[in-house]
Amino acid sequence: MKADVAVIGGGVAGTVAALRARAAGRQVVVLSAGWGASALTSGCVGLAHQAICGPSRTGREAVTALLRTSSAHPYNLVPGVTNALSEAIRFFRAGPASPPLRGASPDDLPLLLADDRGGLRLADLAAESHARGDLRKSHATIGVVDPIGLSWFQAHSVAKGLSRSLAAACSAGVISAAPNVAVVGLDYFRRQSDSLTTATDSARLLDVEGAAARFSAAIGEALALAPVDLLLFPPLIGVDATDAILDRIEAENKVVCAEMVGTSPGPSGLRFQRALEAMLAHAGVPIIRARVSAAPDDCVAALSGGRTRTLARLACGDGAAPKNVEARAFVLASGRYIGGGVEGTRPWAEGVLGFPIAARGEFLERESSAALTRDDPFEAQSLFAAGVRVDAELRPLARDRRPLYANVFAAGDLLAGHDGVVDGSAMGVALLTGHLAGRNAAAI
Repeated sequence: MKADVAVIGGGVAGTVAALRARAAGRQVVVLSAGWGASALTSGCVGLAHQAICGPSRTGREAVTALLRTSSAHPYNLVPGVTNALSEAIRFFRAGPASPPLRGASPDDLPLLLADDRGGLRLADLAAESHARGDLRKSHATIGVVDPIGLSWFQAHSVAKGLSRSLAAACSAGVISAAPNVAVVGLDYFRRQSDSLTTATDSARLLDVEGAAARFSAAIGEALALAPVDLLLFPPLIGVDATDAILDRIEAENKVVCAEMVGTSPGPSGLRFQRALEAMLAHAGVPIIRARVSAAPDDCVAALSGGRTRTLARLACGDGAAPKNVEARAFVLASGRYIGGGVEGTRPWAEGVLGFPIAARGEFLERESSAALTRDDPFEAQSLFAAGVRVDAELRPLARDRRPLYANVFAAGDLLAGHDGVVDGSAMGVALLTGHLAGRNAAAI
């Protein structure tokens, strides 16, 4: 198989890289062994961490603050990073098959959303089903839906937690007034087997023909007993037609409806990953489901430094006779541990070409995983910021700190220097570096 650009990894970074190269007129193929961390997303996109009750900051201000405290962060590779982030986000949202994301620009305050544990979440962008419930808007009474029969969601505990969270946000000046929070019992999931389902299984029940009409009618009966201004559901409003179902409920019951941000894994991640694949299909980018590896003479571990090479091919597929994929440029966007981008073998290595892995500013040798962690789980963990080091063009570096290949680029969680969960930048890094890596690969 031949292509202009081959992208390894089908998550956010890989998808954006593939679409950016395709937009430049290149023939692109995505090679992916399966879903990775992007399928576990909550449905929210953050550019950098912000404290809920801390100073109110725009996305641009949050990124600037992150850069001051983390010199190794991938954002530091990009001059004018906030403008570059805005461009990457516009590109991602502009596609006709892009996932429905709503949110502000980096110069506006982020959305304030409820999560399914009774807490609050800030998001620069969020799936439409979550963004409908922006709590910066004024609401007198919020109803937390209690889907009777589903044991995986404890509505009363969530409602109490949300009430406390909103009171704290009001005291900190994040919102002007704390709304009342009530529980709205929903007698729809009546079968005993429903109590054993996961959130995703529950969501699929609403994709069945006729289910949305019955579900909306049951909500109408519940609201007759407990009227509210905003109705918050756990993340269970279908998998295939979430926004259409919410539109119907709102139109028939005259109430604003939204899903709370859920924990992973759940329907939000499934919807998001499907949307990524729909974007690739619409752009004419094929996805090949297969493991990818380097030919023995192309593995970094077997090469000495000293000069920059050009990679011509990768092996694709399992078995004794994998097929070669030839391309003019390659983008590694295979994630960290979930996607197999980082292998914690000794010595540590990137999973396809064997690039060395760095953490704490140095290349790793035979360190154990335990040596890269701290006892306090709330502290930054070097283990989760490990990855490949890259130059200003996003080309991975060998141990001599020079790019080994002129036509290989890296993006997303594979990059060293950031723990996206702690610093809140996982999606931002994926969008930004995917966009830049795709652009750079298309220029080869």
